[in-house]
Amino acid sequence: MRNNKILGITIAALGLALLLFSIFLDDIGIGRTPGFGLGQIAGTIVGAALNIYGLFRMRKN
Repeated sequence: MRNNKILGITIAALGLALLLFSIFLDDIGIGRTPGFGLGQIAGTIVGAALNIYGLFRMRKN
């Protein structure tokens, strides 16, 4: 059971990192175009999905 919790925390952390990275790409100076591009949208969706999945996996017994 502890393995599931550690894996859930890891997945949630990676998802959160991807989510935040995708949102702030333009502010960091890495974004190719001004505004919210297709890559940022995809990264935000995937990051949020990973975060939610990791949180559910962490709470699962």
